[in-house]
Amino acid sequence: MNMSMKALPFAVVIALSGFAAADSQQVTTLNQSGNGNQAAIEQVYGDTGNGSQTSVTQTGNTNTAMTLQSNVVQGNLVLLQNGSSNDAKLRQQNSNQASASVAQTGGTNTSVVKQDNVTGLTAAGAFNVLLEQNGNANAADINQRNSNAGITVRQTNQANQAKVATTTIENSNLEITQNGTANQAFATLTDVHNLSTVSTNFDSINQTGVGNVANLYQSNVNGSFAVIDQQGTSSQAGVTQIGVSFAGSAQAGATIRQDGTANNANASIWQGQTSDTVASIQQGGNGSLAASSQTGVSGASARIQQAADFSSASIIQTGGAGSNGVINQSGSLLSAVVTQDGDNHRANVNQTGDGHVADLGQTGSSQVATIVQSGSNNWTWATQAGSGNQLTVTQSGVGQQALVSQSGAGNIGSILQH
Repeated sequence: MNMSMKALPFAVVIALSGFAAADSQQVTTLNQSGNGNQAAIEQVYGDTGNGSQTSVTQTGNTNTAMTLQSNVVQGNLVLLQNGSSNDAKLRQQNSNQASASVAQTGGTNTSVVKQDNVTGLTAAGAFNVLLEQNGNANAADINQRNSNAGITVRQTNQANQAKVATTTIENSNLEITQNGTANQAFATLTDVHNLSTVSTNFDSINQTGVGNVANLYQSNVNGSFAVIDQQGTSSQAGVTQIGVSFAGSAQAGATIRQDGTANNANASIWQGQTSDTVASIQQGGNGSLAASSQTGVSGASARIQQAADFSSASIIQTGGAGSNGVINQSGSLLSAVVTQDGDNHRANVNQTGDGHVADLGQTGSSQVATIVQSGSNNWTWATQAGSGNQLTVTQSGVGQQALVSQSGAGNIGSILQH
């Protein structure tokens, strides 16, 4: 079915329903040109229908398109809108090998995609949802439930927003890419179970530009690694993971990377109710803040690396045992804080440059801490409370100061200044 409409000020509704033969294929194409058009296409089968393909193209402003597919095998929804202030709504449910694609060019467009009980395509590089927007102040909203998640969102220009929410998902694979300024990306993934036993699935947000914000939340996730990459100044990134675990030999955790042009950047990772997870933050801009907190986590690893001036880093590991915290900093006027509560933790702080501050606090037994500072006018405060702890402070340069306090039995402390 192919329909071409021009300058229609009213709605076009196409409804297809009934029982489809196993080898049947339903193809629906609708083209509209002009402003203020409305299109609604509904494909609902009493039995499973094969190969339902729906394509809608709208050119103009303030157009609306709504599509629905239900009980379909190899269903495909494609919606193209060229103009501004357009609205796209796509929904798929109770379908196998289904996909949805939206492309919008222009400003202040909105797109909503919902999938419920949908099994995605199985080919390499395939997606369940592909959403692309080019323009300013566009909004994308994707919701998946009881589905195989393969989601790709691409937005270009400024003040765009992308929201993704998934619940009860197998094999999560999320990728949000935003190029421009003042963009926002928010992703929430709950009850995600990746079936792979040899590799990790990645949920990622990639942003290039100034003043971007990215937040990724994962709860009860098995074998999915969270990654946020940002290039540009004044960016903010946050990852929260609760109940994240391994998938076979793959490791779970989170990484935030903010490159050397990302001055005044802010990055934070919070992880709880899990074990053997990894947190990594890398920053290359001046005046940046980095914080990693792991609560109720054993055998975890946290690493922060900063190569710039006027930045600060903190690692907090409490309520677990056998975790490792590392801060590496190079530049001037940097600060590092490591707080560990529990037994058998390891802490390492390395600072290169002048005017640095290192603050270490460990509570528990069998802790090991190393602080190395090279430069001038650096300070170290270190406190250990417990038994069988070891602390080594090494400072090279002029104007160095170190204050070390150990309480308990069988502790070993060493300060070397040269």
